[in-house]
Amino acid sequence: GRIFVFLTYTICAVVHEIGHSLVAGSMGYKLNKITLMPFGAVVTGNIDGLKLKDEIKIALAGPFVNLSIAILFISIWWIFPESYAFTDIAVEACLSLALVNFLPIFPLDGGRITLATLCILYGEQKASIISKAIGVTFSVALLVGFILTCFSLPNFSLLFFSLFVFF
Repeated sequence: GRIFVFLTYTICAVVHEIGHSLVAGSMGYKLNKITLMPFGAVVTGNIDGLKLKDEIKIALAGPFVNLSIAILFISIWWIFPESYAFTDIAVEACLSLALVNFLPIFPLDGGRITLATLCILYGEQKASIISKAIGVTFSVALLVGFILTCFSLPNFSLLFFSLFVFF
């Protein structure tokens, strides 16, 4: 009975990936394949010779597309309040995708931004160690969150997200 919510989240995830692709294309890289997965989507293509600063810009594009869509719909609510009933799920989906993707966990966009920034500051080897430590820390925090939910209604999404981040 939640097919509309599922489709809305899927469309918002695809638009997020298109944002990455458009920014990459404007810089001369070619991202041309979007793969949908149970926990999101990923865009792939030819990014040979990707510069760290370009990586940051491309990674920022997806969440900023989601934030822009959310702001657009929220702005429309001021003019046409009745549109809320048709766009609230899209705003929720876009904000959720943006916020989750800003987490500094690789391979999420925030993790890519963090890793690229750390590489610029400290070099690739040290950046990789710090990035992995951040990922493990978040993974443990998510696992603890799952364990705490087991005392009432278990949130298995936290468990699966924890495992995704860890591996």
